[in-house]
Amino acid sequence: MVRTGSSPVLIGRRSQLEALEGAYQRAASGTSAGVVIVQGEAGVGKSRLVDELVSRVRTSGGRTLVGRAMEIDEANLPYVPILEALRPVIEAALDGDLAADAAIGRARPELARLFPELGPTLPADAAAHTGLAQSRLFGQLLGVLGRLGQDRPVLLVLEDVQWADRSTRELVAFLGRTLHSARVLMVLTVRTDALHSRHPLTPVLAELGSLERVSRIQLERFTRAEHDEQVTAILGGRPADELLAQTYARSDGNPFYTEELIAPGAAAPSLSTGLRELLLARARGLSDPTRRLLRTVAVGLAVTHPLLEAVAGLAPDALLASLREAVDRAILTTDPASGRYEFRHPLIAEAIYEDLLPGERIRLHAAYATALEERPALGDPRPARSAAELANHWLRAGEERRALPSLVAAARAAHASFAQAEAFGHLERALAILDQSPDAIADFELDVAEVTRLAAEAAEGSGEFARAVELWERAVTLAEAGNDQVATGLLHARAGEAYWLIGDRDGLTRHRRRAVELVPSEPPTAARSWVLSRLASALVMGPEVSEARALAEEATAVARQVAAVVEEGRAIGALGASQLLMGEVDAAVTSLTQALEISTRLGRFDEEAIDRSNLSEALHEAGRLPEALEVVVGGVERVQAAGLHHTYGETINAIAIDRAFLLGAWDLAERLAEAGRARAPRGLPQAWLALVVAELEAGRGNEAAAAEALATVDRLAIGPRITGWTGPHEQRAAAALCAARPAEALEHVRAAFAVLDEAGLHPRRSEWRRLICHGLRAIGELREPAVERPDPARLAALDAEAGEMLARFERHVAAVTVHGAHSQHLDADQLQVAAEYARAVGRDDPRAWEAAAGAWHALEHRFDLAVARLRQAAASMAQGRAGVAAAAEPLREAHRLACEMGARPVMAAAEELARRGRIALDGAPEPGAGPAADRLSRREREVLALVCEGRSNGEIAARLFITPKTASVHVTNIKGKLGVATRIEAATLALRRGLVDGVTVDLDAVNDAEK
Repeated sequence: MVRTGSSPVLIGRRSQLEALEGAYQRAASGTSAGVVIVQGEAGVGKSRLVDELVSRVRTSGGRTLVGRAMEIDEANLPYVPILEALRPVIEAALDGDLAADAAIGRARPELARLFPELGPTLPADAAAHTGLAQSRLFGQLLGVLGRLGQDRPVLLVLEDVQWADRSTRELVAFLGRTLHSARVLMVLTVRTDALHSRHPLTPVLAELGSLERVSRIQLERFTRAEHDEQVTAILGGRPADELLAQTYARSDGNPFYTEELIAPGAAAPSLSTGLRELLLARARGLSDPTRRLLRTVAVGLAVTHPLLEAVAGLAPDALLASLREAVDRAILTTDPASGRYEFRHPLIAEAIYEDLLPGERIRLHAAYATALEERPALGDPRPARSAAELANHWLRAGEERRALPSLVAAARAAHASFAQAEAFGHLERALAILDQSPDAIADFELDVAEVTRLAAEAAEGSGEFARAVELWERAVTLAEAGNDQVATGLLHARAGEAYWLIGDRDGLTRHRRRAVELVPSEPPTAARSWVLSRLASALVMGPEVSEARALAEEATAVARQVAAVVEEGRAIGALGASQLLMGEVDAAVTSLTQALEISTRLGRFDEEAIDRSNLSEALHEAGRLPEALEVVVGGVERVQAAGLHHTYGETINAIAIDRAFLLGAWDLAERLAEAGRARAPRGLPQAWLALVVAELEAGRGNEAAAAEALATVDRLAIGPRITGWTGPHEQRAAAALCAARPAEALEHVRAAFAVLDEAGLHPRRSEWRRLICHGLRAIGELREPAVERPDPARLAALDAEAGEMLARFERHVAAVTVHGAHSQHLDADQLQVAAEYARAVGRDDPRAWEAAAGAWHALEHRFDLAVARLRQAAASMAQGRAGVAAAAEPLREAHRLACEMGARPVMAAAEELARRGRIALDGAPEPGAGPAADRLSRREREVLALVCEGRSNGEIAARLFITPKTASVHVTNIKGKLGVATRIEAATLALRRGLVDGVTVDLDAVNDAEK
């Protein structure tokens, strides 16, 4: 009997298998879909464990879908593991399986992009570059899995995801977020020795790790007893103790290493022989034709018999004999479903490929490329994969020019399946070749303008915004040389969007103005409406609001004239945004509600995100903050589920965090912020997220975390010119005030005014109010020492600056009410500024603060209410003994609100006032006993558990797949929420209050980590 090299029974791993089976049973019962990440070094037995689960699920009647990623750097093959996993379902549906056919259902046209045998696809649309088309594909795949689960429970296994392409990684993250009640368990295997802090899978694992339904199983090497059991099972009887000792010493408990040591043809045990030499020694023990065959397969990785016949250079009988020898020695395996040969373990393939001489690699890659080019039927039937494999072989053969057409073909195929990251990789390589060899255009009849446009769209869809700008500039330069004005104008309008994503308003408006110049006004067309509304949307970010409104009105009229519904929605949305900035709040709410209805009805998620963002701002301005929060929170889930996380998803998420912050729903704000950080956005979306995170962290008193978030904005070089925010200066001012540094806060306010004045920008009213209130508050706090130690010149200067700030705000109020618009929110802003101004000039008035507090109470701005009540109490107490009694109730309310939100600076200020006035506060918390301790996020509890074990920040980072800096921030946040100063105090409090389960607190190790 021929040994396969693996144990016929599963050795050890009992608890891990029970955990997997428990997760599957929970998914099968419909209680909760789940994700399990099985991780460990190469050869430790991840696949063996998962194979056991697959076997048991099949035996129980469940459906198993298994796919594996491939390590091919050059090919950029999209969706390889999911295609492999779903192929049995597709084939069953084509063979008449009713359950499989019903599961595919309405997803057939979308899935046909991945599986052409399903029939015709939907036509590509203009939204493909935004990620919208990919999001639809992801949504359809989610629907297929859900419907399969209705028939019978599903186990989806994706192996070696450390090699997965970017589109697959994004799909994995999407499924992790969206698999809720579906009867599906997704199991991922990961080689941890292949990961590092900059590995593209690391942020995906971090995001998944923040989800409640995701668990991890870490596989360690075998113990000596487990090793002995493994060897005995493989050999069919217990060998001599000397062999067991030698193999354990050499394998160090790694199950695959052990298999190779005792496999047929293995070298005699030698402690000096490395694994690579061991694997190669097995191959060298085979016949010469078989060794040549293995080198050929190592270049092709997973190859069919006909392709091997064309490439291996062996006679049919000799080829079969060599294949039989390699299979019998458990080096190669066969897949009956696909008819492909592949190595039993990737480590064997890696060793043989790395042992090839450079000339051998070039010759074999060229042989594959020639065979695939001359006989395309030998390749994969899927266009994306066949073209990518051909490109990979030509590139590795050093024939870059010959790779050019297959690179472009692979990019088109990837683009058609909405794998923008992979398409971008192909096109970047193609453009580099064209730059080096311009005459290659003539050889292959390629349209360089079209290739450049596709590359720009793919770069943008991949989140490579800076590169997208370069490519769009190149694309419009090529287009300007042509004769199609309308097409060139639309290209300019598209190019402007890339500038928005990097925070360059000048580039945005320049391209969109050029688009309006190029697209004629007569006859009226949808294209004309589109470029008008796009320019209007750009201008609302600056001082040209009146022009933006006129353009939006014209765009709306043109769209209605030609019955262009999509363009009408965009035009109405631009009109609503301009109405909002002109103070016509009620009209803006009406317009933006109409725009949202159109974008939602048409399923245009990118436009829906814009409409929800603007409608939320309009509702906020109208004094309807809970509705404003509801609009964007509902949109966050929809837009993120749609996969638009590179662009619109993080923007709407940032707005939701800001609304939750104002409303006092800080737990929700923190959950949204943590999820946003885990997705690792880039460009302008990353800046917006950092700004609102800084606002939240400053409010909580987490100065270090706020500073880190603002440093992110600095690194991105994005400021008020494009964001429409007065941040980062406004956010820095807020953080400085929370840290009792009023002079620093005032400098940030002055810097914001300078930037805004230079750019001629006028932020939205609420942002003016916050910026000016920060300045006035800083002046008020700086006034106290100037009064205590009389400094008339200093007081006069502060009074003058306070007067200038008040005048600024009054000018802004006059500008936004020029059309007679008025709102309850505007009243509240004016009352708040009036109270701050009175305090700043030494006339602090509790009645002014009481009026402001009443307005914030009506608007449900709980944080602003807490601050106003605190100021009211302070102003009352400043009036002497008689004011202390009047201060009691507002002070208690401020403290209660601060405790509920976890606003430690407000809480501490209230407690200090209470101490001075001898006012009893209801339920004043002890350190670590207040609501903040109960607001530790799931990730913070994970970090706290590791702190209790005595782990350093570096060890925490490695364990949780985050950076040491992020680990440090988490530790700082935990200490702040618990009200403690050291790790020792945090661990002691965690032990006393039971904040972590199943963890042994090692105070000595914690103390060492503190040092």
